[in-house]
Amino acid sequence: MNNTLKQTIIGFDMDGVIIDLGPKKIELARERGFALSPRDTQSDLLKQVLPETVRREIQKILYNEPEITLSAKIMPGVTEALETLTQLGIPFFLISRRKKYLPAIELLIEQELYPKYFDESNTFFVESAKEKNSTAAELDVTHFLDDELDVIEILDSVPNKILFDPVDAFPEWNATARIKHWDELLRNIL
Repeated sequence: MNNTLKQTIIGFDMDGVIIDLGPKKIELARERGFALSPRDTQSDLLKQVLPETVRREIQKILYNEPEITLSAKIMPGVTEALETLTQLGIPFFLISRRKKYLPAIELLIEQELYPKYFDESNTFFVESAKEKNSTAAELDVTHFLDDELDVIEILDSVPNKILFDPVDAFPEWNATARIKHWDELLRNIL
């Protein structure tokens, strides 16, 4: 392994990066009379297209109702990328603002990511974006992959911030790296 890879430590957000909640958001919005495109499901844009009460109701269902939570799927390429990182010995951490720890772990188990890739030693649930930044700093994270612009902007401690944008919500974004698929992450880091 070269010196660059030895110094690489990756942080991942969970929802919108590892877990694809887009189809569930579309379904739940449709049940409430709102038509969403895949692009609309991106967290920053969802705030603009749904009334706050509806958005909060959908979030509550997504994160608190086990049958909905456990039916979410992982993003294409996640398993292959995590396997490659594991084989290369590149450390990685899950740092999520998801408030419900147990359903999140159950979802990772359901998707065969926990404990194979994530476990108690590399999985952190925090309350805020600022806490996500301080946790990344404590772990010496050098690269962080998140799907929310407000989080990307707060990650002062991380030298390499990567906006994960699989639905092309921010094609004009050029303030930091922007990728649409997990394969691009590997190409940018390896």
